[in-house]
Amino acid sequence: MDEFGFVAIEYSKAIENEFRTKIIDNCLAETGIIKYKSDTVKTITKESKTTMGEICTLIDKMRKIKDTNSELLSLFSFVRNATVGKENIFVFKNNLFKIKDRYRNPAAHPSKYPKGLLEEFRNLLFEEGFLKSFMEGIQLEI
Repeated sequence: MDEFGFVAIEYSKAIENEFRTKIIDNCLAETGIIKYKSDTVKTITKESKTTMGEICTLIDKMRKIKDTNSELLSLFSFVRNATVGKENIFVFKNNLFKIKDRYRNPAAHPSKYPKGLLEEFRNLLFEEGFLKSFMEGIQLEI
């Protein structure tokens, strides 16, 4: 059997849902709206869906914030002040892009998804400890 993509999608959804719940929703509770510029101006509201691609874009853009005029300053400040991982969350950028490009997108689009690719994804998440570190980092400080 060469179709293991459905499992990869569920792994990705776990990351998307946790980031949405811990970071986006809690920041929206404070700010009401999050805007950022990509190809166009994007707006995140309580009704918006959050994808792995958007998470990658947000982390990449927050990582590059240099001044107080940034559109993502409120989200950056929330991450820095309210999460256990603080700015260290940005070290996950490369693995998040890898998950999006190598594991999630091929699973979400019609193509063969071999068991070996799923095992590679699972190793990144569990054996290499990415999932545990990421989930710990996005927890809110109490």
